[in-house]
Amino acid sequence: MLRVLPFVLFLGIWLFALIDCVMTPEREVRNLPKIAWIAVIVLTLVIGAVCWLFLGRPSTRLRPGSPARRPAGGTGARPPASPPRGPVGPDDDPEFLRQLGRSNAEHERLLRDWEQHLKDQEQEQRRKRARRQEREDGRKGDGNSQPAAPDSSDGTDGPDGSES
Repeated sequence: MLRVLPFVLFLGIWLFALIDCVMTPEREVRNLPKIAWIAVIVLTLVIGAVCWLFLGRPSTRLRPGSPARRPAGGTGARPPASPPRGPVGPDDDPEFLRQLGRSNAEHERLLRDWEQHLKDQEQEQRRKRARRQEREDGRKGDGNSQPAAPDSSDGTDGPDGSES
């Protein structure tokens, strides 16, 4: 097992360097043109792979678009790169904020309508309970289950037309 380990390690380094070289954009390759690096890696195997990793691979310290990075084969000034367009956070999107404001206003309106509806239902329930209580009080005060007789003290005349 230990005899195979160096072979597997060298093969892994060689494959990594070859694939990395092929996938690297031409303008980011250092010291030699990309096709020359591929030839060096293929012909010299592990030595070419190690040379690629240290001399040809783009430096990880330099970010894409930084002023220190230049395209291969040119010494002229590179125009400043525009900042990369990535996803914009929702708090930076004015349309999202407007939509959020409209949504909040709509929710507030729905909440007010719902509260008013609940208040109306509660008042209706109170009125029903009060009417039911009045009916029950009227029955209890009389002593029997029939509604109370109309009071004759309202100024109407008796059955014979005379006041009582």
